Amino acid sequence: MKRMKLAAAVLGLALMPAVANAQVSATINANATVATALTASWEADLAFGTVYPTFARTIATGATGAGRVLFNGAAGAEVAVTFPTLPATLTGTGAPIAISYTAAHALTAAGVQTTFAPGAGTSTLLSGATGDLYVFLGGSITPAAGQTAGAYTTAVTVQAAYTGN
Repeated sequence: MKRMKLAAAVLGLALMPAVANAQVSATINANATVATALTASWEADLAFGTVYPTFARTIATGATGAGRVLFNGAAGAEVAVTFPTLPATLTGTGAPIAISYTAAHALTAAGVQTTFAPGAGTSTLLSGATGDLYVFLGGSITPAAGQTAGAYTTAVTVQAAYTGN
């Protein structure tokens, strides 16, 4: 009987699962995809054309003469659009001519439009299909009575930067 008990005990121990004392591990990969760098292309100047003393000329953002820049980057990415240089005057052959910026708007290739004040800037999305974003700028000038005839100009800078969203 003792032998049977001993045999049953040995058999029971042999059938018990072994307890694992070793550690186990798994490996994961860390990865990232870097977005396409933003590019900017001049498309059109904010062009008031020929103006006459004391007569105001306003160019709307959707009109012929509106300034236009094309940005391109990662499709669907959010960008912040700003005008870090918004000069107050056109300069040329005579006294400076005051310029005010009436509006700006950002327009994707898919037709999504965001209207904003140029001095405030905006955040908007690049086109989900092409990564394009067109930014338009309008403005208004009124040459003074007796304004010296000739060409007047100024540089306006528009920029876009990824927001990370």
